[in-house]
Order: sequence, then structure tokens, then C-alpha cells
Amino acid sequence: MTLAHTFSSVGRILFDLGLVGSHSGNMSVRIGQAIFITRHDAMLGVLRAKDIVKVPLTLTLSRQPAAAGKGRGRSRTPSVDVEIHRAIYALTGARAIVHAHPVQAVALSLHRRDVVPVDVEGIHHLQRVPVVGANTIESYRKMPRILPGVLREHRIAVMRGHGSYAIGATLEEALHLTSALEFSAAILSKSSR
Repeated sequence: MTLAHTFSSVGRILFDLGLVGSHSGNMSVRIGQAIFITRHDAMLGVLRAKDIVKVPLTLTLSRQPAAAGKGRGRSRTPSVDVEIHRAIYALTGARAIVHAHPVQAVALSLHRRDVVPVDVEGIHHLQRVPVVGANTIESYRKMPRILPGVLREHRIAVMRGHGSYAIGATLEEALHLTSALEFSAAILSKSSR
């Protein structure tokens, strides 16, 4: 399976499960000293090879942060989360990252410090999912400094009021954690009524 096919397949599943909106979320894979990341405003449900942008793992003074060029009116700029992805790769053993917007998990993040599953699958795969930051733009800007440390201890975390960041050896593994989080969050929401 090609890298583009893997991105497309995982993106479609994220969209079909309602874990991302039409133009939300992003994904990346680290290969050597490069990151392959979805472009800014990509539609994860219908990704194509041109929606994946290659950027260096680390920036040097001579390199620009965005990929050059445009394609058919669509930006070839990497996701605005590229610095968060770089920071996560720098401090964790992750090879892949999925950032999603799972509605149930985000709703729980507004009034919890963590998501602790009560279902067997969630307990087995997640144990506890920390909620980080505040529901503000300023808190989002701090994520490159906050998330990597959290993801060294946990494979998935939720930014309060925003979305989840899951790491894995593959995009499929990060998708699995994201899906398990949303499933557990839905059970928690229904069981607390």
C-alpha cells in the first residue's frame, strides 16, 4: 500500500466515523528526517496524493516553514499544526500522528481533566486520556510545548474544546486510539445521564 493510499484510507475512515468535519483534522507520518503531512484545509475524507506535503523534520534558518507552490487553486501549505507535529516527533517515538475532532470527547473535555473510560475496550486500549490546555487561542499556541510531554506518557490526549492528538507506529494505530476514545466518550456521556 502506498503512502498516499494509506493517508486516503485513514482519512476516509476518520470522516465516515464523524471524527473530523469536512475540512478539519490533519495527519502526518515521519519517514527519516521528513514529515509527510496533510495540507492546510485538506478534506481528509477525499484525500489525494497532492494533499500530502513533505516538510523537513526540523527547521533550519535557511529553510522556509511552508512548502512552495500551489496546485489548482489549492494551497500546498502544510497544516497549521505542522509545528505541533514536529514537536511531538522530536520528543516521542511516534512515527504517525492523527489530529481529529471527535465530538463526544471534545464535549467531555470542556468539563473534565481527563477521560477515564468505563467500557472494557476503552479501559484496555486507553486507560486514561488527559485533557490539556484551555479553550482559547493562546492555549492552542502553547501546544507545541505542552502536548509532546503529555504524549510521552500517553498515546492520546485531548486539547480542551478542540480535538484529540493520537500517536502511533502507523496512521492506523493512531486512528484506532482516536476511534476508541470517541466510543468511550460516547458511553461516558450516555451513562452519566
